[in-house]
Amino acid sequence: MKKIGTLFLLSTTLISCAGSQHYGNGLGDQFAQFTDRSESEVNPTPTYKVRKFEKKKRGPASADSQTSKDISKLDNKKVYFLSLYEQYLTFSQIYPSFKKEIKTCASFHQEFINYNDRPKMWEYTLKEEITNDIENVVWHLPYEGKRATKKTLPLAMRDHMDRTHKELEQLCYNGFSDNYYTFANYITLAKDKKVSAQTLKGANSLVKMSVVFNKLLIENLAHKEKADKGRGLASKTEDIEYTDISLKRMQALWF
Repeated sequence: MKKIGTLFLLSTTLISCAGSQHYGNGLGDQFAQFTDRSESEVNPTPTYKVRKFEKKKRGPASADSQTSKDISKLDNKKVYFLSLYEQYLTFSQIYPSFKKEIKTCASFHQEFINYNDRPKMWEYTLKEEITNDIENVVWHLPYEGKRATKKTLPLAMRDHMDRTHKELEQLCYNGFSDNYYTFANYITLAKDKKVSAQTLKGANSLVKMSVVFNKLLIENLAHKEKADKGRGLASKTEDIEYTDISLKRMQALWF
């Protein structure tokens, strides 16, 4: 059986295999403190640490209102695939010259077809100015062993998109990836209340998830506007953003 390289250095070593998932017992909040794991060979999540965290105040349009958008029939693999695919297409709007096509997806054929057939919801454009702050996740993208700079950012994004594309190809061929198992493990620990929530440690656990890192990256790179304002009322299916569903599955809408 092929071992999946998802390893958390905790009090208990956690190993995921292609045919099964094994979860440690009594992990508690130690999950939030892990700093090392064997990285995905295909698409390692860039190193990033949240240094400041403030619990968001809930308002009339809190993140909890998004929970009604979940599609309960989709299993976690499909949610992860659609989230990553959605994010890759967003990257491709921001840097269209780096886009690589995915023509078929055997493991998620119907989801792939349905997603591509729906109207485009959002238009993303690269910001003219990106905050030049070390806290900005953008500057933690790697390029040739160093952090990205304003000069190398396009090249760092090209490499990040290439890695994401390779993971999508792996998902389409095998139905799983290392980063998917990290995501699935987190969901199990969150359900068992074995991870910190709405804390600095909890935030640093989440940014080790590829889909969460990508969400932050997109928010800091791009302007977001509704696409095709004249297309009329959108259906609930069209309004879904799968990254939000991933956050819900991880019980992380607070992030």
